[in-house]
Amino acid sequence: MAILLTNLENKREKFFNIIKSIKDLIFQSKDIKNIISLAEFFGILNVQNFAGIYFDDEIENYIFEIIKKKINNRNFYNKNSNTITFLATELYEYGGHTLALLSWIKFSKNFKNKKLIITKAIPANVENILKISGVYIYKCKYHYLEKIKEIINEALGSKYIVLFTHPHDIISIMAAKFLSELGHMILFYNHADHTFSYGITSSDIVCEISEFGFELNKNKNRKGKKHIYLGIPVPTEKEIDVDVLIKKYNSIKDKKEKIILSCGSFWKYEPYNDISFDSFIDKLLSNRKERDIRFVIVGSTGKEGFWRNVKAKWKKYVTFFGFLPYNNHRKLLDKADIYIDSFPVPGGTAFPEALLRGIPCLGLKTYLRGYHCAENLHFKDINTLVDKVCLLLKGEQNLLDLIVEAFLKTKEINSELAFKDRLEKLYSNQIKTYIHPCSKSNGRIDTSWFEKFWEANKNIFIPPLNIIDDLTPTLKFKLIKTLGFSFEDNRYFYRFINLLLKGP
Repeated sequence: MAILLTNLENKREKFFNIIKSIKDLIFQSKDIKNIISLAEFFGILNVQNFAGIYFDDEIENYIFEIIKKKINNRNFYNKNSNTITFLATELYEYGGHTLALLSWIKFSKNFKNKKLIITKAIPANVENILKISGVYIYKCKYHYLEKIKEIINEALGSKYIVLFTHPHDIISIMAAKFLSELGHMILFYNHADHTFSYGITSSDIVCEISEFGFELNKNKNRKGKKHIYLGIPVPTEKEIDVDVLIKKYNSIKDKKEKIILSCGSFWKYEPYNDISFDSFIDKLLSNRKERDIRFVIVGSTGKEGFWRNVKAKWKKYVTFFGFLPYNNHRKLLDKADIYIDSFPVPGGTAFPEALLRGIPCLGLKTYLRGYHCAENLHFKDINTLVDKVCLLLKGEQNLLDLIVEAFLKTKEINSELAFKDRLEKLYSNQIKTYIHPCSKSNGRIDTSWFEKFWEANKNIFIPPLNIIDDLTPTLKFKLIKTLGFSFEDNRYFYRFINLLLKGP
């Protein structure tokens, strides 16, 4: 669980002082275990705080030079070249990250061997699903330098090495850089394109998922060797015809209870300025005198403070599920009558997935755009969104026409089959550098939005300190001091003073 430095008057200045101090500790340290621990901590710190730092070549290059001195090229030899290796930090039973990996593996049938290296963790049921696809799964056993060697050994000889790594996973990136120097083609799937990440600037091809990512790269000078648009594959177990959507739409007005579903990590619902999902729920339920609507929220437990008013006023009409495994999530999707995209932060996969399953979808327009072709179903403000939902509940024809148009375009560009076509072009070196074909017409993109979101409160998020448990006590002491904790107000300082007194 993250720790907060709260009520900071000079938040940005404080944060950049912390960043500088951590980098100083990295560059001053000679022990590879300390360096990697600090680099991972640095990565997570930047992922959790949108201060405008989206990559750090200095850290990557510094660590890589140390790694090269400690690993001898002659210790490795090439194996079967008709292999594709996927390198992932951790997989989950929920969210779009694992689904995208599943699609990529499924559509890589031309390779005689498919291998997946997991550097951290994989749930048992996800592992079972992947094994059915014919991929060999290797779970790393070692740590730090030995893990880097382990990854290199397992990936050797692969024609492509595809990075599905978490943004802070510096170990995987060091292994990939080494493999790149040995002549392997490194593909980086930029699934977290809105945030800091190691590995983008040193990969051979960066596979972008949105126009937002392209714009951010341009504005922040985040450059890989080559960037292409690959997109997010929207999974469906079977091909849904548009008639299913039309039938669903026309049946809603006659139902006694209308279920409105929304899915997303809890932080995607956290209010920002006047953009508030709980305000939308309140306005819609207040507007609807029939009391025939029930909201189902997946990904948020309802215990977050910003749901307090809705729970007090509309507890009977709002149900929270927290995170759900894919099968349970899809069962809820099939029961839903309407899908509303999360906001102020929209979903990348959940919204178009609901649409392609034949569920009428609507959302709120934000500056976080360019991810899929269903974004023209996002409307300018909460009042307009409420009005559109009310029209949908009445079966209004013009709105149906708009939803059908979005369905057809999303199917054309964002479906798994469209993803498969782009993937085959990538493998045959035919794919061009281009942006998402639907995004430009759907509204302005503001790549500084997350930074404004971060600036809106006075807190700095500090990653859990167990990440740096392997640091020497002296270095722990320096880091804790850098973060600004004190003996009087933080138990972590006391804990690490005790470790320091015990000695290395």
